[in-house]
Amino acid sequence: TDHLVLDVQRPGKWVGLSAGLGSVGTTAQSYLEGDERVYVDGLRHPTLYGTGAEDFFNGGFYFDQGLFVLPLHGLLDQGVTPHDEHASFAYRFLLTDAVPYAHSIRAGLEGGFEGGVSIRARTVAYHYVDPGAGLETVDRLDLADPVSRAVHFYEFDGTQEVRLLEGFFEGEPPLALTADGGYREGGTASFEMDASRCVDRPRLRRLWDAGVEGQAFDISVDGFSAGGSDYTLGNPWRRWSELDLDLAFAGDGDGLLIFDIDAQPSGSTAEHTAFTYGLLCRTEGGEIFADGFEIGDVSVWSMSRSGF
Repeated sequence: TDHLVLDVQRPGKWVGLSAGLGSVGTTAQSYLEGDERVYVDGLRHPTLYGTGAEDFFNGGFYFDQGLFVLPLHGLLDQGVTPHDEHASFAYRFLLTDAVPYAHSIRAGLEGGFEGGVSIRARTVAYHYVDPGAGLETVDRLDLADPVSRAVHFYEFDGTQEVRLLEGFFEGEPPLALTADGGYREGGTASFEMDASRCVDRPRLRRLWDAGVEGQAFDISVDGFSAGGSDYTLGNPWRRWSELDLDLAFAGDGDGLLIFDIDAQPSGSTAEHTAFTYGLLCRTEGGEIFADGFEIGDVSVWSMSRSGF
């Protein structure tokens, strides 16, 4: 089980971490092998997946270069304790690479290389809290459900099959899911989503099969380009994935958004996959901040501690 450093069910921004980490009953430093995993806005796989505790603090190789103090990160102390255990005390401020979250965040540190090492941990997470309402799902298209496809006026070029997928999301412990979804050739698919409750920029969330490589696509909303995704590698071990796309506009005033997905798959399978599309947005209040500390009314933000 990851040691949770921040677990918040409100919008906000994570901007720093101070940590005292140590071994249990040994002087080995393998407690630093654990990855940080950060789940943002209810996604079922990590948005950020690190490579080791000391790497998170911008160190390396168990901090083999010794102590250092810099404006945004450092190692304050390290060594064997009087109880013949090893400990490291580090900090990092995420001022230029803060983690914004529009609904929730769950950030944790893994114990050892595969989570099986006992660790001692005392952490203080620094974060801002937006007191307004967070993102919520306002509409959802299920490509395996004929009724859902009809309600959302789902249409596509070429051929499409509905198949069953049993697999896992990335992350530990592995989260399993079994569901039906759509597999189609290249070409355009279109559908409508109801954004009438949205008061700011909506977000489109796609659930897809990451085991199929080469799923490049472009997306437009109401005829305007909204980005897309380039070529992707296939992951046969952790096939489930979710992809979020923030939209820069909120429709033409009638509450409907018309999506066009131009799939350009390549590789041995040459398929585009999608199981569900969800539309998320904020239904009250103003826009959730994304960058900078001076956007909006900062007087209502707060800083709190967690993990003692």
